[in-house]
Amino acid sequence: MVEVNYVTEIVDYELLKKQHFIEKHCSLRQKSNIDRIVDEQTLTIKEHAALLNILKVLEDKHLEPKVIFRDVFVLNKKDFQRVYKLDWWLIATHCLIFLKILKDNNEDDYNQFFIM
Repeated sequence: MVEVNYVTEIVDYELLKKQHFIEKHCSLRQKSNIDRIVDEQTLTIKEHAALLNILKVLEDKHLEPKVIFRDVFVLNKKDFQRVYKLDWWLIATHCLIFLKILKDNNEDDYNQFFIM
């Protein structure tokens, strides 16, 4: 008898739902949807460090973080990845960390982020 090993991939459906929601229902004009996600977040030291790392990557590529973070909510996923050659979800995740820190520390600057 041959033993068969099945490899199962664990799919994080909550993460997929969040990605889909952000992609389809979050734009600079839909601030309330972004507010909800930002308000639900709790950040760790690890996430602060990850944000610093991505800011360094953007700096090395001579990309302005605020512009990139805004474009996460302006461009669709495919166009964002084509224009910037960056993973949309990776940048979206770090954008949400950035927005959480901004909102917690300076709500005026946070609100300015959404002004077009």
